[in-house]
Amino acid sequence: MKLKYIILAGISFLVLTTSCELRADRSVKPDMEWMQRPTASLKSGLLNNGKTYLAVNPSIYDQSNTGLINLTTTVSLRNLDPEREIQLNSIQLYDTAGKLVKAYIDAPILMQPLETLQLIIVHEDNSGGTGANFIFDWSTQPLGIEPRFDAVMISTYGQGISFQFEGIRVK
Repeated sequence: MKLKYIILAGISFLVLTTSCELRADRSVKPDMEWMQRPTASLKSGLLNNGKTYLAVNPSIYDQSNTGLINLTTTVSLRNLDPEREIQLNSIQLYDTAGKLVKAYIDAPILMQPLETLQLIIVHEDNSGGTGANFIFDWSTQPLGIEPRFDAVMISTYGQGISFQFEGIRVK
């Protein structure tokens, strides 16, 4: 009888320790070194230029409207074109009042075909407020596929909160 409980306890211990190992590795730092890439631009004379707007919420009001819940925001910049590079001309973050908070790149950089880049706004950074906005200025070669910009906001506050926005071409 005791052996049965010892075996059951051992199995329970293994299940618990294994499930803990499946959690996200919090020591992994996001790769945002792409922002330091050397300046580069597309060679073609005629370019398809565009601007995309993306809403993000680095923080949201709690259920009582008396406090804020900070969220971690992951912004994905996706080159959907399997054959052509995309030029990122500028990436700017504006706060709820429409004031520029941060310019992420100083000069144009190229995204490789099918490359995805990420921007992370950590949950401690609520400088954008509850209604922050990104503007991405980009260029493609003629016949190139337009890029896609998405944001996922998440918090483990309470039972957890997460939601997602897609960018909208504004020019």
